[in-house]
Amino acid sequence: EARPAGVLTPMAPGVGTEPPLINGLTFVSWLGRGGFADVFLYQQTSPQRRVAVKVLRDPSISDLAVRAFQAEADAMARLEHPHIVPVFATGTTDDHRPYIVMMYYPQPSLADRITSRPLGVEDTLRRGIQIGLPSRPRIGPASCTATSSRPTS
Repeated sequence: EARPAGVLTPMAPGVGTEPPLINGLTFVSWLGRGGFADVFLYQQTSPQRRVAVKVLRDPSISDLAVRAFQAEADAMARLEHPHIVPVFATGTTDDHRPYIVMMYYPQPSLADRITSRPLGVEDTLRRGIQIGLPSRPRIGPASCTATSSRPTS
């Protein structure tokens, strides 16, 4: 089943990789699967709270992929926006898989929303603008271009 980029595929317990042992976190359940990573729900010991943990599936993944994963965590940590999940920590599991510890949101995900009722054009554009605007000042106006579909005469 095709899904938009960044949308997790729901997982049933027992499917996919085993949740890694991470110091200070206790595994609770599976949350989903993306292209290269699984997302798990953990209970954090201190401070006590539930967190979402994104873990690369393949311990033998390339250094380039690991750097890209870390760059993703760094970018998410720099952005503060209601539609971007805050990053609490990063690390590496005992079997050398990088992970990102993030805020857990128990409400239905965008994947659940899309599955129950496809987004209309207006809703898709509104969500894209909400998500995209925080990155514009960081990227800079030179990288944002506008085009016109009107012919010139």
